[in-house]
Amino acid sequence: MLKFFEKRDHWGNGYAVWVIVLLTFMLPLIITSIRQVTLENEVETWLPKNDPQTQLLSWFKEHFEDSDRFFITWDSSTYDDPRIDALELELRGFVDEEGIRRQASPYIKDLITPRTIVQKMEEQKVSTEEAFKRIQGVILGNGPLKVKLNPEGALQIDKVVSGIKQKIATDCNLIVTVIPHPVETWHDPDQKLAKYLEEHRKTMTNMPAEEAKPITPPNIPIHHLQLTWDSFSPEDEMTAKVIAAVKEVRGRTSQEFPQGKPLVEDCFIHAGAPVALIVDLSPTGKQNRKEALADLMAAASNVHIPAEEIHLAGRPIGAETLNQEVMRSTWNKEAPIWMLHQRSIILLSGLVGMLLSAISLRSVKLAIMVLAVSYYTTAATVALVPLTGGTMNMVLIVMPSLLFVLTLSGAIHLANYWKHAVKLQKPNPVSYAVEMAWLPCFLAGFTTCLGLISLVTSPLAPVRDFGIYSAAGCIISLLMVLIGLPSMLQIWASKPNSVSENSGAVWKSYAQFLCRNHVSIHTLCWMVVIVASLGFMYFRTETKVISYFTKESKIVQDYNYLEKNIAGVNQVDVIVRFSISDEEDEFKFLKRMEIVRKVQEKIATHPEISGTLSLADFFAVDTPPTDDQSRIATFTYNKKVTETYDRIFPEDSPKINPFIAKAKYDATIQDTDTKLCIKDDELWRITAQALVTKDNDYGLLIAQIDELVKSELKFHAQTRHFVTGMVPVFLRTQQAVLDSLINSFVLAYLMIGSVIVLALRNFFGGFIAMIPNLWPIAFVFGIISWAGWKIDIGTMVTASVALGIAVDGTLHLITWFQDALRKGTTRNEAISSALMHCAPAMVQTSAIVAIGLLVLAPADLLLISRFGILMAALIIAALIADIVFMPVILAGPLGKYLEVKESNSGVAPAVIFAEELIVEDIDQLNLESQIAISADKSNPSLKGPHKHPHMAKNRTT
Repeated sequence: MLKFFEKRDHWGNGYAVWVIVLLTFMLPLIITSIRQVTLENEVETWLPKNDPQTQLLSWFKEHFEDSDRFFITWDSSTYDDPRIDALELELRGFVDEEGIRRQASPYIKDLITPRTIVQKMEEQKVSTEEAFKRIQGVILGNGPLKVKLNPEGALQIDKVVSGIKQKIATDCNLIVTVIPHPVETWHDPDQKLAKYLEEHRKTMTNMPAEEAKPITPPNIPIHHLQLTWDSFSPEDEMTAKVIAAVKEVRGRTSQEFPQGKPLVEDCFIHAGAPVALIVDLSPTGKQNRKEALADLMAAASNVHIPAEEIHLAGRPIGAETLNQEVMRSTWNKEAPIWMLHQRSIILLSGLVGMLLSAISLRSVKLAIMVLAVSYYTTAATVALVPLTGGTMNMVLIVMPSLLFVLTLSGAIHLANYWKHAVKLQKPNPVSYAVEMAWLPCFLAGFTTCLGLISLVTSPLAPVRDFGIYSAAGCIISLLMVLIGLPSMLQIWASKPNSVSENSGAVWKSYAQFLCRNHVSIHTLCWMVVIVASLGFMYFRTETKVISYFTKESKIVQDYNYLEKNIAGVNQVDVIVRFSISDEEDEFKFLKRMEIVRKVQEKIATHPEISGTLSLADFFAVDTPPTDDQSRIATFTYNKKVTETYDRIFPEDSPKINPFIAKAKYDATIQDTDTKLCIKDDELWRITAQALVTKDNDYGLLIAQIDELVKSELKFHAQTRHFVTGMVPVFLRTQQAVLDSLINSFVLAYLMIGSVIVLALRNFFGGFIAMIPNLWPIAFVFGIISWAGWKIDIGTMVTASVALGIAVDGTLHLITWFQDALRKGTTRNEAISSALMHCAPAMVQTSAIVAIGLLVLAPADLLLISRFGILMAALIIAALIADIVFMPVILAGPLGKYLEVKESNSGVAPAVIFAEELIVEDIDQLNLESQIAISADKSNPSLKGPHKHPHMAKNRTT
């Protein structure tokens, strides 16, 4: 390193020029690669392909239609809303006279409406009333509580509303929201929509016009008002109390009505409003979700559905919204340029780091060079993602901010080394700075890299990607700090500005205070961490995509609306497998259907399941004939079974039935004894809608559903079941998050601990040195567990990263402590010396990194916000551990294990080029220079242009 910046090529130029030329040459490639970055946040792709749950989901998708579906509804929607049919026509197009479909959306494959499902059920002799019951909680909602007023109340509706609110507040201690009747919010005065629908009725029903049935609305009783409130549920006890309170609302008293004349005729719950539609995206729509959603919103506007009333929910909506929020955090074109926290929270984090660097370095020119190195490192690392065939995700999006502040910190250290060399009037300050900086920078970068590399043990793809790319970024950062920045300094640098005076007396007094009270402070540190660690009893993980958004965000409000009024958004699929032994078994087809129906009814009893749907719902209950019935009855029943079976499994049609399939092959989950199916087994699918907005335990939910299914199938041989879908995937991902957190942290601890042991050449001393690095992890994670925070896929990476960063300060403190002991000082004096050397630089770098990351806290995407807050908290806690906990350990009985004996073999490697030589204060720099001069006089072996007392290779005390 020393000779690299002193050499000249045959043109007489320094090698620094060629470094700058190379970096400039690579810049267009980096920019081009960054433009090719794509986002992918599909939860089902997080787990590895050999994971049992992934294999089960893949097997399920091979046998049943792999659809990309989501819900759409609006506030004033009803079962008989003509806008539903008009929206269907807008999206699916219409069939012209030549039988060709026109004006269909290329992004929408299908639109499933409640009436479509009800009509299919009616075709199989299911009554309309029964059909409504079967799709409640799936696609049809009960809606708010409905209030019907008597003629007297209808004339004074405003007073009735006021009376209802007051009565409910008094009797139920509840604040309700009054919603007008849907008919009052929209109507079709010109009948244009009705004429449009009549014109294309054939397209809607796929029937001849003369056979097309008119729209038949459900028998929803007349009502005037609708009531709702937070956590509204039709079956809740509070709902019954509200109904009783509303019915008691009365008007003025009279002789006929001494308690007041009744104003409310009835208060009830009835299905039919609101309703949801299921949008099924086409392959084109799956690849272009943003365009598909824009097309859908445009179609809704064409049929007079107000955009502010529309609510969307489902896996595609969550993934696309997450992608959009990630992009908004990086660069939001809609926000004003002067509102930088909204324009780009990532850029703001970098600019704050730049400002802190300029303040720290007291030089605009140095700050620009430091900033250039930091941004170049960040850009080069991000460019690696598309170059290696990767994609950005919700975890990788925090990588640029992390690398930026880490590179910024290292670059500031080297810049201060250079300032120190200039103050000492070194002949080649750049070479001297690099020679002093390379080992401590290497140790810091290496330990951080180890912490990141430990994340590759995670089974979650985004976490592994974060570990790999961030570790690569650490290597790039190290090269830029030790080669890129020195090259800039050699070409462009001028003399640094003068610095303020600081004698270091404050840190000396502080060290003396710690040494005098080391027992009480040591005890207090342990008490604090023990109390905080008790919070691990409440430690929980979270992987629901909806949890990454604030409560005020549109997507959370939409999800709440859907689940409060219609159905659970997340889907659980239960597959019931029947082993078919012979062809005659097809005559038991309806019997199997009734088994599935009973299983379905069991699942529907779970409080976190809003509704279920299976093939059995599309058929009326048909009891098999008994032995004493006539042959005609038996023949009729068998004929119906055969017709039903042939219709569901036609020999001449490859069309996939969404609720039943025959196994295509023998299937077993790899590395297990779990047999999924044998070829030609009959697979029945039950779809259950689970609530996602509630703070529920998915593990408990899946276990309870499993038990409910077992309780019914235990009476039937040759059956087996599997629970799959997005809910089990979320559960498995939660477990993987916890496993990753533990495994990666243990691995990082062992690797970094080994580095410290080698650096200190003391096994037990290395163990003691790691204690302060565990303290901030236990403290911060314990506190956030107490606070009820859940660890998500983004925040789980912070433990290993923070461990790698925190070790740097601990290592330097201990090595300066040992260096002072070698000079013959007492242990307390060595602690003072170590703090005087280390503490200023540690405070400076910790402040820059922590504040730079804390700027991410206001981010709308909670994944980014939590990462910034947690990383900042860990870094500050690590600083406290290094300047409080570690010194009192050294002052106590454990400190003797870190003492060193007199030796002629040299000092610990980390001391040789100790990073804390960068102290900027002119008095302290002069003091160190005087120490160096004195040492030179007393020891001739130290003389020379680049000798320093801490660089001595053979020194005695």
